[in-house]
Amino acid sequence: ELHGRGELVIDPSSGSGALAEALAEAGVPVEISDNVRGALWAKLILNCAYNALSAITQLPYGRIVAGVGVAEVLRDIVAECAAVAESDGVRLPAGLDIAVRRIAETMPTQYSSTAQDLARGRASEIDHLNGYILQRGALLGVATPVNRVLHTLVRLLERKHAETAAWLGHVAVEILDLGAPPLHHVLQHRRAAAAQKPHARRHVRFDRAEALAGGRIDEGLRLHPVDPLHLLTGGAALLDQLPGHA
Repeated sequence: ELHGRGELVIDPSSGSGALAEALAEAGVPVEISDNVRGALWAKLILNCAYNALSAITQLPYGRIVAGVGVAEVLRDIVAECAAVAESDGVRLPAGLDIAVRRIAETMPTQYSSTAQDLARGRASEIDHLNGYILQRGALLGVATPVNRVLHTLVRLLERKHAETAAWLGHVAVEILDLGAPPLHHVLQHRRAAAAQKPHARRHVRFDRAEALAGGRIDEGLRLHPVDPLHLLTGGAALLDQLPGHA
């Protein structure tokens, strides 16, 4: 039975039961299977189904599956992956479609690791997921257009987010070098201006900028260590509040 949780998969042997029990006691879930290759491919397919979609949309699984047309997209992703697996001589376990649906049901608030990598400006594992399906499909003569689109979009977003992270770091250094006024003065000024111009577009994102600043940047605008995820999701809004960046 597939759960999509990332269990360790091992072959059955005289010692596999004891090994599985020991690992389980250590908090490592283990699956004993006489079809390890099939089990690993099933996990690959589950990741191919959700990781890229979560990364591109920056949405958790539960919200993804609620989207119009997403069920059909998931079906197409799985069908392409299964076709490649079959051509590669892999015997997939039964219940794959059910396992795909169960991911969103059991982890509705979960973001994929690929989504988290993108948000932090890091290279993702997409080449080893949908990208691997592309490679195997090309070698085996199996078309994988849906996986190709997902792989291409994630790679484009990787480059975009990496460039954004580099830009934010460069601008932050420039702000410090220029001796910008204390941040709390800037925020007070912008708050007053926003109250007079509530419909001005440049103030729409003010709350996110203020939230980003809270507890992470002191009154002298010295940057403390901060998760790059916060810079990517709110850094541009913060810079928009500073003099000369409106």
